[in-house]
Amino acid sequence: MTRSFSTLLRALRAAGLGLALLGLAGCYTSSEDRRFDDVSVVGLSPDPAEMREAIVQVFAARSWQRLSRLVSVHTWIAFKEPDAARYTVMETSRWYPYPPALKACRKRRPDRRWHGATPRLIAEITGAAAERAIPRIRELARNYPAEYDLWPGPNSNSFTAYIIRNTPELRVDLPPTAIGKDYFVAAPPLRRSLSGTGVQVSLNGMLGLTIGLDDGVEINLFGAVFGVDLMPPALKLPIIGRLGFDNARRADGVVPFPAECRCGRRGSCWAAG
Repeated sequence: MTRSFSTLLRALRAAGLGLALLGLAGCYTSSEDRRFDDVSVVGLSPDPAEMREAIVQVFAARSWQRLSRLVSVHTWIAFKEPDAARYTVMETSRWYPYPPALKACRKRRPDRRWHGATPRLIAEITGAAAERAIPRIRELARNYPAEYDLWPGPNSNSFTAYIIRNTPELRVDLPPTAIGKDYFVAAPPLRRSLSGTGVQVSLNGMLGLTIGLDDGVEINLFGAVFGVDLMPPALKLPIIGRLGFDNARRADGVVPFPAECRCGRRGSCWAAG
């Protein structure tokens, strides 16, 4: 009995130390000096004047609000059609107490900071694959069937994941800190993984399991993701995200962005023409 109690006590101490380390890491991650009006470009998207072919990019950056910044990132999708002089950015967001809005055309560059947070380029496709994907992405965004709910979803990451899951050309392993990515919008609880190299089961984004070649193994507990990745090697942890080799792909350049948008039902906006 004494030995069992000592083992339990050591386990509790180890768990407490682990949670404390995660908390400290989260505080460090969220303590960066950020300004809400800092939307400067970091140079991850090619200049349309120099790149004529189609391109689709997926970005992630730490959320703005203090609590969500600690545990989650915000994700969005940007694309440029062949010979287009501008990018279209698609994302959902909510600024309480204002209603949520689907903004499929933003008057900004797709690779700018998310209110002070430096974005990461998670994935990119170009050429013929991007040309096939763009009409599908537009249609999915126009007919997105869900309303915004911060937790467990559908939120901004649920929207990005919805686009990815329903666009065959996109094979994306979203960060483990993209809380809401495991919430299935208008879909059965068993689906292919976001990378397209495995399978995933999810119960309303609260409990789930993902196994795939590019995804590794992920366990979702109430939105928090724990896992291990082998391609490339990394641990996946709540708050911290990936601990190991980065799996993001990056590009260079600075891009202009359109000035015109037109809006439709439920606050949706898309590029004019």
